[in-house]
Amino acid sequence: MVHLLPIGGGRDPGPLAYFAARAAVRDTDGVIELRVLPATYASDPLAISPAERQERLLIADDRRADLEEVCRQSLPGRACRVRLLPVLVREDARAADNVALLGADVDGVICLGGDQMVAMRVLAGTPLEAALAERVADGVPFCGSSAGATIQSRTMLAGASEGFGPAEGLRAGGLEIWPAGGLKFGARKYIIDQHLYQRGRLGRLIHAVAVTGLTGLGLDRDTGVHLQDEVVTAVFGPSGAVIVEPPQTWAYGGPNRTLGGRGFVTHLLGPGCDPYDPGAVRRPPAGRDFACLRAPAGAGPLILACGAEGLFPGVFALPPDGEAAGVAVARWRAGEPLLLPDPALAGAVRCPEPAPAGAEAVEAAAIRWFRAGSPGMVPGLGLLPGVAFESDLLHGKRWGRLYGVAAAHPGLVAVGLERGTLLVVGPDGARVAGAGAVVVVDGRNAAFSTAENGVLAVRGVRIDIFVDGEEICP
Repeated sequence: MVHLLPIGGGRDPGPLAYFAARAAVRDTDGVIELRVLPATYASDPLAISPAERQERLLIADDRRADLEEVCRQSLPGRACRVRLLPVLVREDARAADNVALLGADVDGVICLGGDQMVAMRVLAGTPLEAALAERVADGVPFCGSSAGATIQSRTMLAGASEGFGPAEGLRAGGLEIWPAGGLKFGARKYIIDQHLYQRGRLGRLIHAVAVTGLTGLGLDRDTGVHLQDEVVTAVFGPSGAVIVEPPQTWAYGGPNRTLGGRGFVTHLLGPGCDPYDPGAVRRPPAGRDFACLRAPAGAGPLILACGAEGLFPGVFALPPDGEAAGVAVARWRAGEPLLLPDPALAGAVRCPEPAPAGAEAVEAAAIRWFRAGSPGMVPGLGLLPGVAFESDLLHGKRWGRLYGVAAAHPGLVAVGLERGTLLVVGPDGARVAGAGAVVVVDGRNAAFSTAENGVLAVRGVRIDIFVDGEEICP
């Protein structure tokens, strides 16, 4: 049985303890033999200076020492020997002395984080990769963090084009697939991404799933999964993982060639959740009812603007004053158009939490929003009572807020607008305009729960993505 343990990055000792425990199962001589592989570390996979080699191996040895300490503390009474594989460039992966360190006595191997493209240019087709494959075929667990996780899928996500980040994850160019692929013993049914909640990479993973037709496996920071012959049998760590199943249809559209698609199915997993087997997937029924995205009879167009108000000059905007806002809503119900610069106000509920200040605070919030019961909600204006809206979805890393609404209010549809995008809601449905996307998260037929560590867990949330010119019809 093949045991792959991809971890989404970070340095929490918990996932390392899980890896050490799995390796201990292999131990037959009383010494748990672990190997640490820094093949992701070099600036150039083909050549390295003596100074850089020394620097990178010192950093890698710190990680080796961390693992050795975790192994000793988490497995008291057991002997642990953790050795560094000094493999930084391709020549190292061909060296017989390094290959010999992967003998039959090895109980576990972990690849450190860094650059997955460097790692594969170092390892692909070398005697070291062949030795790793032999050990993995014998049942030795192969673990990897961050980039070391990404190389564990045979079809490998290389990252994004230059100038593209998580905020552009749904745009053409927002991801790159490595042509030569990941490790030859890697998972064949998944494409893996990491730091998922923390860095708001769900859009990129959805994009990768559409392009490849594979199941997406996204891992948050300090959190990993145990893949046994491609089945997710366990999630370990303080956060969660996400599964994205391929859509029914997809295409690029709009001025930025943004991904639109219908029928993505997503699952959020945490410790204690049931296993996930991609070969036993049962998709929910295809039909969806979006009657909630329709203006009431007699009302005018409702224009929900996420930084794209200029597309409708002269339209009356909702004023901030409560009494004036009430007058504006009454005029809208009587047939006049109304512009909402804050789309969240239109729904049944909204999240009042202001945008965090600073990159670290944004990332911390992005993780926290995927915890059960977070974020808190207050009533909206209820102009569209079957919906809850979020703005700045990708730029603000607010995916967890959409899932949180779907969990806390199972009768609502959660809708996220990306920056530069409008949703125009009329009596016959809604139409998207602008440069970005509108993402509809539908958990009305999903099964929500709370994982053992408090993160949100769910099976069967549907996602549809609409771009400029597309209609969301009831």
